[in-house]
Amino acid sequence: MKHSYPRSRFSFLLLVALSGSAFAQGTPEDYRLLQSSGPIPADFLQLSSQKYEQEKAAISRQEKSFEKKAKQAFFLKSSFLLHDLLYSGQVLFNDPVGGYVNQVADQLLAGNPSLRKQIRIYVVKSPSVNAFATNSGVILINLGLIAQLETESQLAFVLSHELTHYLKKHVMNQYVEEQKIEQGKRTYRSLSAEEKLLSRSNYSQELETEADLEGLATFLKSNYSTRQLNGVFDVLQYSYLPFDDVPFEKSFFETPHLQLPAAYFLGKVKAIALPSEVEETKSSHPSINKRRASVLGRINRDEASTKGDYLVSKAAFAEARQTARYELSYLYLSGLQYEKAIYHSYLLLKEDSTSRYLRKNVAKALYGLSQYANQGAYAQVHDAEADTEGCSQQVVHLFGKLTPKELNALALKYVRDLGKEFPEDTELPALGNALLKSLVLRHCESDADFATRPRAVEREAADLVANADTVDPEKRSKYQKIAITHLKKKNADSEQFIRYAFVDDFRDPAFSRAFGQHWKEKQASNQQREETTKQQRLRERGESQQKVRAAKLIRQKGAALGIDKIVMISPSYAKIDERKKKPIRYVASERAEVKLVEQIQCNARAANLVVDVLSDNTFTSADAGKFNDYARLRNWIRERVKHLDAAVPMHNSDAAGVGALVEKYGTKYYCWTGFVSVREKKPGKALALFTSMVVYPLLPFGIYYVVAPDYNTYYYSLVFDLTTGEPVFTDLQLIDRKNTRDVLNSTVHNTFYQLKNKR
Repeated sequence: MKHSYPRSRFSFLLLVALSGSAFAQGTPEDYRLLQSSGPIPADFLQLSSQKYEQEKAAISRQEKSFEKKAKQAFFLKSSFLLHDLLYSGQVLFNDPVGGYVNQVADQLLAGNPSLRKQIRIYVVKSPSVNAFATNSGVILINLGLIAQLETESQLAFVLSHELTHYLKKHVMNQYVEEQKIEQGKRTYRSLSAEEKLLSRSNYSQELETEADLEGLATFLKSNYSTRQLNGVFDVLQYSYLPFDDVPFEKSFFETPHLQLPAAYFLGKVKAIALPSEVEETKSSHPSINKRRASVLGRINRDEASTKGDYLVSKAAFAEARQTARYELSYLYLSGLQYEKAIYHSYLLLKEDSTSRYLRKNVAKALYGLSQYANQGAYAQVHDAEADTEGCSQQVVHLFGKLTPKELNALALKYVRDLGKEFPEDTELPALGNALLKSLVLRHCESDADFATRPRAVEREAADLVANADTVDPEKRSKYQKIAITHLKKKNADSEQFIRYAFVDDFRDPAFSRAFGQHWKEKQASNQQREETTKQQRLRERGESQQKVRAAKLIRQKGAALGIDKIVMISPSYAKIDERKKKPIRYVASERAEVKLVEQIQCNARAANLVVDVLSDNTFTSADAGKFNDYARLRNWIRERVKHLDAAVPMHNSDAAGVGALVEKYGTKYYCWTGFVSVREKKPGKALALFTSMVVYPLLPFGIYYVVAPDYNTYYYSLVFDLTTGEPVFTDLQLIDRKNTRDVLNSTVHNTFYQLKNKR
């Protein structure tokens, strides 16, 4: 039996289910985002269940029962979580930055080739200044960290630190220790919640200290110099800041006819806080100053002159770091951190002022800020000024001062000017059209809100009637009074710095025509609002009847979209048993997911619908191209869901990139689908059995209630039109039964039938 399902819980389920190039070539404006290449590594292709079995087999039989179970639980969870991360769309393989990092690892471990063979290093598309080592030998380095480093030797020390985490099995040991703390084993017996928290913190800090010191020992065996190691701790200390701190110039957004008010700029930005001893009792890491002192205190200042800061190459380091910084411009943008994207791009534009890529990112960030402000969702994308230090605070302050109308006008002007410079660009016109429409419909009180002539020309015309104000009020003519009223209004309008922003743009017939059309649209909309109560009732009744007819038609014939082909991205299947302490059934979910892909293809053939599947369960080592498409689409839907959740109409930041996939795969329809099968707890089982025993005729029913499993299956299927970014088909169901093969086939076939069928 099927039921409608609350949107909030389905949004959660969807997010859970989904939360699965080269260096800059030529000039900066030709920059292309990093992509994976070459054979897909085995880390990506091996099933998580296989990784789990391999690691579980290595557990010693002499282990105590508790430790053995804890390690098994860790291997199970970590194997699947690592797989999810590798297929999140953010991890790269065989890319230039990752290639460089691996070369640094080669130099670092030149004297330990056996250890080098155990380590696989991948770069992660994340602005966070972080790195992470897994129990299996995978080391992940964020682009945000690479963007902040100063030398190759600093990168080598970071790798040394992560190598220690791997060698000492810190991740696994910490998990086991946390289980002991949680369950009150041995010395942790009878601890309060506060004491347990402190115990976790102390243990974690011990591991970090060991990673620093043992990592230093590994580092010292290499030919890397220790001269720049102090800088590593500066990078960590100020990881929350941009890679540079440069004053944001008032002129950056200004044009001859758009000058920002001086009142919108700070006289002095908040100073960057000096290093201090931070409260660390509840932190997972020791304070930066303690770590710095501990490492630097063990360094021999008289190191051999043969050691250096660059063993691969200084140029290679600079190129890798610059690439990471270029990537961050887009990562901030796609992560809806628009003000960070603007300031970060601003810093890079100081060196490469003509970069089309960076300037488009600024344009898209302005567009995003404006759209969210217009929808009343500005708080979701606007940073807290009080929490921002350094010169970037000026950007946050500026966008806190701008009204939605001013922000909309500023964004439109920047987008239009950039579009004039790059008339062949396919993304900028769509942004400009959306911004112009919102500016007129939401903010214009008159079609004369924006001047069509420069300020000097308007003043000249105003002078013709200025003398009218000197005439005795009693003797003014009707025409003088009208002239004075208009003059005062224009003087008031002239105080709005955006009034003259589009003087040059109104010379473009297309812009002038579009502005006029939107104004007429607004007037017509205002007239519709002035309908009588009777007219409103008639209109609402007609709309209601139309919805009823549409719903009836869908019930009878389905959506009937007439689609011939779709691309399905990573069909998911999760099995959950809420009766268990650890409810997620990882291995069973993986098996069900593999079968789901097979059944999707069978049902597609039956429905005569062409379905291409991009799934982690179908890739081979030769499918790097498909993997990149998959990653692009994963990132696209992640951003799209954020906009939909905020109810903000937006063009995604990678609209052009995913648009190219429409031609590549021969369809504009892309589908995300999946099942969540839940075996739920039954409330009141003891009471039901007791009641049925007292009321004897009810005993069979009571026994059945207690022993019969209670299953629910949640199903979602969303199809997006990539050319518009809008969903064209949504199917969210709660099926109150176990998801058998027949139920699954019936559900999937029904979806495909609705997509394929025509009215």
